[in-house]
Amino acid sequence: MAVRPEVHRAGGLIGAQIRGLDLTREYPDQTYQAVRQAWAEHGVIFFRDQHLTAEQRERFARRFGEIKTMQQLRKEPDQTKNVGESWHVDMTCFDEPPVGTILFAQECPPHGGDTLWAGMGPAFEGLSEGLRRTLARHAGGARERAQARPEL
Repeated sequence: MAVRPEVHRAGGLIGAQIRGLDLTREYPDQTYQAVRQAWAEHGVIFFRDQHLTAEQRERFARRFGEIKTMQQLRKEPDQTKNVGESWHVDMTCFDEPPVGTILFAQECPPHGGDTLWAGMGPAFEGLSEGLRRTLARHAGGARERAQARPEL
């Protein structure tokens, strides 16, 4: 039987928290379709308090497409610089970035350590019509490349 996840808006323009799923379990396709729909509507989704093994994380990720690469980032207790300070782990800088990125935090600090998310679609829509037209002339085919990727 399909489990319908609870979707709770988490941010101003983007972001939703998904509740009601235990990602260590396997669900019918309809459940993953509901997750994909929430992702498409909110741009970034969060699953809190999930305790998955590496194999369970990989199985979950494969429900959404091919895994391009897997990286493990660890910060040692005496490390003072943040991990990934001068580069992107999400591979959005690639000519053909993956459809998505999964970040799994095993230990989070009680304060600080924020990971911020931005939605370029809502940011673009918030601009004046004149500025959107100006930027659209300089997009260099980005819109066409994005529309050619129906994965999401």
